[in-house]
Amino acid sequence: MLLRNFKCLILLILLCISSNSFSADEQVESGDLIQVSLPGEDSLIEPFSVNRLGQITLPEVGEVYVAGLTEDQLATHITEKLRIAYRDLTDINVYISKKQLLVSVQGYVKEPGEYILPSNASVQMALQAAGGLRKDAQLNKMQLERNENLTLFNYKHYLDSGKMSILPPLLTLDKIFVPASPSTGNNDDNVQWVSSSSEKSIYVLGQVGSPGRYMFTDKMRFLDVLSAADGPNMKADLKNVRVTHRNGGNEKVSKLDLALYFETGDENLLPEVKDGDTIFIPNKDDSTVAKIREGLRDVFQLLTIASVLLVL
Repeated sequence: MLLRNFKCLILLILLCISSNSFSADEQVESGDLIQVSLPGEDSLIEPFSVNRLGQITLPEVGEVYVAGLTEDQLATHITEKLRIAYRDLTDINVYISKKQLLVSVQGYVKEPGEYILPSNASVQMALQAAGGLRKDAQLNKMQLERNENLTLFNYKHYLDSGKMSILPPLLTLDKIFVPASPSTGNNDDNVQWVSSSSEKSIYVLGQVGSPGRYMFTDKMRFLDVLSAADGPNMKADLKNVRVTHRNGGNEKVSKLDLALYFETGDENLLPEVKDGDTIFIPNKDDSTVAKIREGLRDVFQLLTIASVLLVL
Protein backbone atom coordinates (compact mmCIF):
# COMPACT_ATOMS: atom_id res chain seq x y z
CA MET A 1 0.00 0.00 0.00
CA LEU A 2 2.79 2.39 0.94
CA LEU A 3 4.70 1.53 -2.23
CA ARG A 4 1.63 2.18 -4.39
CA ASN A 5 1.08 5.60 -2.76
CA PHE A 6 4.74 6.44 -3.34
CA LYS A 7 4.46 5.57 -7.03
CA CYS A 8 1.36 7.76 -7.34
CA LEU A 9 3.23 10.66 -5.74
CA ILE A 10 6.13 10.29 -8.17
CA LEU A 11 3.68 10.20 -11.10
CA LEU A 12 2.00 13.40 -9.91
CA ILE A 13 5.34 15.17 -9.59
CA LEU A 14 6.33 14.15 -13.12
CA LEU A 15 3.00 15.36 -14.48
CA CYS A 16 3.45 18.75 -12.78
CA ILE A 17 6.95 19.11 -14.19
CA SER A 18 5.88 18.20 -17.71
CA SER A 19 2.91 20.61 -17.62
CA ASN A 20 5.22 23.58 -17.02
CA SER A 21 7.95 22.59 -19.48
CA PHE A 22 8.36 23.70 -23.09
CA SER A 23 9.79 22.07 -26.17
CA ALA A 24 13.57 22.24 -26.50
CA ASP A 25 13.04 24.08 -29.79
CA GLU A 26 10.66 26.64 -28.26
CA GLN A 27 11.98 30.15 -28.91
CA VAL A 28 11.72 33.26 -26.77
CA GLU A 29 9.23 35.83 -28.09
CA SER A 30 7.97 39.26 -27.06
CA GLY A 31 5.53 38.93 -24.17
CA ASP A 32 7.15 35.81 -22.68
CA LEU A 33 8.20 35.67 -19.04
CA ILE A 34 11.80 34.66 -18.34
CA GLN A 35 12.81 33.33 -14.94
CA VAL A 36 16.39 33.89 -13.78
CA SER A 37 16.96 32.24 -10.41
CA LEU A 38 20.12 32.57 -8.33
CA PRO A 39 20.06 31.60 -4.64
CA GLY A 40 20.52 34.60 -2.35
CA GLU A 41 19.79 37.23 -5.02
CA ASP A 42 16.53 39.03 -4.24
CA SER A 43 16.77 41.13 -7.40
CA LEU A 44 16.28 37.98 -9.49
CA ILE A 45 13.16 36.65 -7.77
CA GLU A 46 10.53 38.14 -10.09
CA PRO A 47 10.35 36.94 -13.73
CA PHE A 48 11.42 39.30 -16.51
CA SER A 49 8.99 40.21 -19.29
CA VAL A 50 10.28 40.30 -22.88
CA ASN A 51 9.34 43.69 -24.36
CA ARG A 52 8.18 44.39 -27.91
CA LEU A 53 11.80 44.83 -29.02
CA GLY A 54 12.68 41.33 -27.80
CA GLN A 55 14.62 42.54 -24.75
CA ILE A 56 14.60 41.98 -21.01
CA THR A 57 16.15 44.36 -18.50
CA LEU A 58 18.50 42.64 -16.03
CA PRO A 59 19.68 44.30 -12.80
CA GLU A 60 23.27 45.58 -12.99
CA VAL A 61 23.37 44.65 -16.70
CA GLY A 62 20.59 46.53 -18.48
CA GLU A 63 18.80 45.58 -21.67
CA VAL A 64 19.59 42.16 -23.14
CA TYR A 65 18.19 40.94 -26.46
CA VAL A 66 16.74 37.43 -26.07
CA ALA A 67 14.08 37.01 -28.79
CA GLY A 68 14.61 33.99 -31.05
CA LEU A 69 16.75 32.06 -28.56
CA THR A 70 15.92 28.51 -27.50
CA GLU A 71 15.80 27.79 -23.79
CA ASP A 72 19.34 26.33 -23.81
CA GLN A 73 20.69 29.30 -25.77
CA LEU A 74 18.86 31.66 -23.43
CA ALA A 75 20.47 30.10 -20.35
CA THR A 76 23.96 30.39 -21.86
CA HIS A 77 23.40 33.96 -23.07
CA ILE A 78 21.98 35.26 -19.78
CA THR A 79 24.66 33.54 -17.72
CA GLU A 80 27.41 35.20 -19.75
CA LYS A 81 25.77 38.62 -19.42
CA LEU A 82 25.44 38.28 -15.64
CA ARG A 83 29.13 37.40 -15.14
CA ILE A 84 29.97 41.11 -15.13
CA ALA A 85 27.86 41.61 -12.01
CA TYR A 86 27.81 38.26 -10.17
CA ARG A 87 30.86 36.17 -9.28
CA ASP A 88 29.31 32.80 -8.44
CA LEU A 89 26.80 31.59 -11.03
CA THR A 90 27.16 27.90 -10.28
CA ASP A 91 23.53 27.47 -9.21
CA ILE A 92 21.91 29.82 -11.73
CA ASN A 93 18.74 28.57 -13.42
CA VAL A 94 17.36 30.32 -16.51
CA TYR A 95 14.21 29.23 -18.32
CA ILE A 96 11.00 30.37 -20.03
CA SER A 97 8.51 30.42 -17.18
CA LYS A 98 5.45 31.39 -19.24
CA LYS A 99 4.58 31.80 -22.91
CA GLN A 100 2.48 34.90 -23.60
CA LEU A 101 1.40 37.13 -26.47
CA LEU A 102 2.01 40.86 -26.74
CA VAL A 103 -0.82 42.18 -28.93
CA SER A 104 -1.83 45.72 -29.89
CA VAL A 105 -5.56 46.52 -30.20
CA GLN A 106 -6.38 49.85 -31.81
CA GLY A 107 -9.26 51.73 -33.40
CA TYR A 108 -12.91 51.59 -32.34
CA VAL A 109 -12.44 49.83 -29.00
CA LYS A 110 -13.00 51.33 -25.57
CA GLU A 111 -9.40 51.08 -24.33
CA PRO A 112 -6.88 50.96 -27.21
CA GLY A 113 -3.39 49.82 -26.27
CA GLU A 114 -0.95 46.93 -25.97
CA TYR A 115 -1.98 43.88 -23.96
CA ILE A 116 -0.31 40.77 -22.56
CA LEU A 117 -2.50 37.77 -23.37
CA PRO A 118 -2.29 34.00 -22.82
CA SER A 119 -0.37 32.10 -25.49
CA ASN A 120 -3.61 30.57 -26.80
CA ALA A 121 -5.54 33.86 -26.86
CA SER A 122 -8.04 34.57 -29.65
CA VAL A 123 -9.12 37.78 -31.36
CA GLN A 124 -12.17 37.81 -29.13
CA MET A 125 -10.01 37.70 -25.98
CA ALA A 126 -7.89 40.56 -27.33
CA LEU A 127 -10.98 42.70 -27.95
CA GLN A 128 -12.24 41.94 -24.44
CA ALA A 129 -8.88 43.00 -22.99
CA ALA A 130 -9.29 46.34 -24.79
CA GLY A 131 -12.60 46.94 -23.03
CA GLY A 132 -14.77 45.66 -25.86
CA LEU A 133 -16.02 47.31 -29.03
CA ARG A 134 -17.28 50.88 -29.19
CA LYS A 135 -20.65 51.73 -30.62
CA ASP A 136 -20.61 51.96 -34.43
CA ALA A 137 -17.51 49.78 -34.82
CA GLN A 138 -17.37 48.19 -38.27
CA LEU A 139 -17.38 44.44 -37.57
CA ASN A 140 -17.16 43.05 -41.10
CA LYS A 141 -13.83 44.64 -42.04
CA MET A 142 -11.54 44.22 -39.06
CA GLN A 143 -7.82 44.14 -39.77
CA LEU A 144 -4.94 42.05 -38.49
CA GLU A 145 -1.48 43.45 -39.22
CA ARG A 146 1.52 41.12 -38.95
CA ASN A 147 5.00 42.04 -40.20
CA GLU A 148 3.44 44.86 -42.25
CA ASN A 149 1.09 42.36 -43.97
CA LEU A 150 -2.63 43.12 -43.63
CA THR A 151 -5.40 40.51 -43.28
CA LEU A 152 -9.10 41.43 -43.33
CA PHE A 153 -11.63 39.30 -41.44
CA ASN A 154 -15.37 39.40 -40.78
CA TYR A 155 -15.97 39.49 -37.04
CA LYS A 156 -19.73 39.84 -37.54
CA HIS A 157 -19.76 36.54 -39.42
CA TYR A 158 -18.06 34.93 -36.42
CA LEU A 159 -20.65 36.40 -34.02
CA ASP A 160 -23.46 35.13 -36.23
CA SER A 161 -22.05 31.62 -36.75
CA GLY A 162 -19.81 31.00 -33.74
CA LYS A 163 -17.16 29.46 -36.03
CA MET A 164 -13.71 30.09 -34.56
CA SER A 165 -12.12 29.23 -37.93
CA ILE A 166 -13.32 32.61 -39.23
CA LEU A 167 -10.96 34.44 -36.83
CA PRO A 168 -7.24 34.55 -37.67
CA PRO A 169 -4.98 32.96 -35.03
CA LEU A 170 -2.93 35.43 -33.00
CA LEU A 171 0.85 35.62 -32.78
CA THR A 172 2.89 37.90 -30.59
CA LEU A 173 3.33 41.49 -31.90
CA ASP A 174 0.14 41.25 -33.96
CA LYS A 175 -1.89 44.44 -34.34
CA ILE A 176 -5.69 44.34 -34.44
CA PHE A 177 -7.45 47.37 -35.89
CA VAL A 178 -11.20 47.97 -35.60
CA PRO A 179 -12.44 50.60 -38.10
CA ALA A 180 -15.42 52.88 -37.60
CA SER A 181 -18.64 52.12 -39.43
CA PRO A 182 -19.07 54.31 -42.57
CA SER A 183 -22.47 55.33 -41.20
CA THR A 184 -20.72 57.10 -38.33
CA GLY A 185 -19.46 59.82 -40.67
CA ASN A 186 -17.56 62.59 -38.90
CA ASN A 187 -19.82 62.85 -35.86
CA ASP A 188 -16.97 61.52 -33.76
CA ASP A 189 -13.88 63.74 -33.87
CA ASN A 190 -11.62 60.68 -33.67
CA VAL A 191 -13.08 58.86 -36.70
CA GLN A 192 -10.81 60.56 -39.22
CA TRP A 193 -7.85 59.43 -37.12
CA VAL A 194 -8.66 55.80 -36.31
CA SER A 195 -9.94 55.07 -39.83
CA SER A 196 -6.63 55.89 -41.49
CA SER A 197 -4.44 53.12 -42.89
CA SER A 198 -1.52 51.85 -40.80
CA GLU A 199 0.98 52.89 -43.50
CA LYS A 200 0.16 56.58 -42.89
CA SER A 201 -0.45 56.41 -39.17
CA ILE A 202 1.37 56.90 -35.91
CA TYR A 203 0.59 55.25 -32.57
CA VAL A 204 0.23 57.18 -29.30
CA LEU A 205 -0.02 54.83 -26.30
CA GLY A 206 0.10 55.01 -22.53
CA GLN A 207 -0.91 57.94 -20.33
CA VAL A 208 -2.60 60.27 -22.83
CA GLY A 209 -6.19 61.45 -23.07
CA SER A 210 -7.07 59.30 -26.10
CA PRO A 211 -4.53 56.55 -26.84
CA GLY A 212 -4.77 55.01 -30.28
CA ARG A 213 -3.65 55.15 -33.90
CA TYR A 214 -3.69 58.53 -35.61
CA MET A 215 -3.42 59.75 -39.17
CA PHE A 216 0.02 61.20 -39.91
CA THR A 217 1.28 63.63 -42.55
CA ASP A 218 4.84 64.76 -43.25
CA LYS A 219 4.00 68.26 -42.01
CA MET A 220 3.12 67.04 -38.51
CA ARG A 221 5.56 67.36 -35.63
CA PHE A 222 5.80 65.56 -32.30
CA LEU A 223 3.55 68.04 -30.46
CA ASP A 224 0.95 67.90 -33.25
CA VAL A 225 0.62 64.15 -32.76
CA LEU A 226 0.54 64.46 -28.97
CA SER A 227 -2.19 67.09 -29.20
CA ALA A 228 -4.27 64.85 -31.47
CA ALA A 229 -4.25 62.26 -28.67
CA ASP A 230 -5.56 64.93 -26.23
CA GLY A 231 -2.15 65.35 -24.58
CA PRO A 232 -0.65 63.72 -21.46
CA ASN A 233 -2.99 62.97 -18.56
CA MET A 234 -2.38 63.46 -14.83
CA LYS A 235 -0.65 60.07 -14.46
CA ALA A 236 1.88 60.71 -17.25
CA ASP A 237 5.59 60.33 -16.51
CA LEU A 238 6.85 63.19 -18.69
CA LYS A 239 10.50 62.56 -17.87
CA ASN A 240 10.59 59.09 -19.41
CA VAL A 241 8.73 59.32 -22.71
CA ARG A 242 9.76 56.69 -25.30
CA VAL A 243 9.48 56.93 -29.08
CA THR A 244 9.90 53.76 -31.14
CA HIS A 245 11.07 54.58 -34.67
CA ARG A 246 10.19 51.81 -37.10
CA ASN A 247 12.54 53.15 -39.78
CA GLY A 248 11.79 50.58 -42.47
CA GLY A 249 11.67 47.65 -40.05
CA ASN A 250 14.88 48.52 -38.15
CA GLU A 251 13.34 49.61 -34.88
CA LYS A 252 15.16 51.83 -32.42
CA VAL A 253 13.96 53.62 -29.31
CA SER A 254 14.70 57.23 -28.37
CA LYS A 255 14.09 58.70 -24.93
CA LEU A 256 12.56 62.11 -24.27
CA ASP A 257 12.34 64.28 -21.17
CA LEU A 258 9.14 66.11 -22.06
CA ALA A 259 9.08 67.85 -18.68
CA LEU A 260 12.41 69.51 -19.53
CA TYR A 261 10.97 70.72 -22.84
CA PHE A 262 8.01 72.31 -21.04
CA GLU A 263 10.46 74.04 -18.68
CA THR A 264 12.90 75.31 -21.31
CA GLY A 265 10.92 75.44 -24.55
CA ASP A 266 13.94 73.98 -26.36
CA GLU A 267 12.52 72.34 -29.51
CA ASN A 268 15.80 70.52 -30.09
CA LEU A 269 14.69 68.15 -27.32
CA LEU A 270 11.72 66.95 -29.35
CA PRO A 271 12.34 63.92 -31.60
CA GLU A 272 11.42 63.81 -35.27
CA VAL A 273 8.53 61.42 -35.84
CA LYS A 274 7.46 59.61 -39.00
CA ASP A 275 4.59 57.35 -40.06
CA GLY A 276 4.76 53.98 -38.34
CA ASP A 277 6.39 55.36 -35.18
CA THR A 278 5.01 54.72 -31.69
CA ILE A 279 4.96 57.28 -28.88
CA PHE A 280 4.63 55.79 -25.41
CA ILE A 281 4.14 57.80 -22.20
CA PRO A 282 4.51 55.60 -19.09
CA ASN A 283 2.68 55.84 -15.78
CA LYS A 284 4.66 57.90 -13.26
CA ASP A 285 3.54 55.55 -10.48
CA ASP A 286 5.28 52.65 -12.26
CA SER A 287 8.47 54.70 -12.56
CA THR A 288 8.35 55.56 -8.85
CA VAL A 289 8.05 51.90 -7.89
CA ALA A 290 11.00 51.04 -10.15
CA LYS A 291 13.13 53.75 -8.51
CA ILE A 292 12.22 52.47 -5.04
CA ARG A 293 13.24 48.96 -6.05
CA GLU A 294 16.56 50.23 -7.41
CA GLY A 295 17.13 52.19 -4.20
CA LEU A 296 16.41 49.16 -2.01
CA ARG A 297 18.74 47.06 -4.12
CA ASP A 298 21.55 49.61 -3.70
CA VAL A 299 20.98 49.70 0.06
CA PHE A 300 21.09 45.90 0.20
CA GLN A 301 24.37 45.86 -1.72
CA LEU A 302 25.90 48.47 0.59
CA LEU A 303 24.83 46.48 3.65
CA THR A 304 26.34 43.34 2.13
CA ILE A 305 29.65 45.09 1.50
CA ALA A 306 29.62 46.54 5.01
CA SER A 307 29.04 43.11 6.55
CA VAL A 308 31.94 41.68 4.56
CA LEU A 309 34.25 44.49 5.71
CA LEU A 310 33.24 43.91 9.33
CA VAL A 311 34.13 40.26 9.04
CA LEU A 312 37.53 41.15 7.59
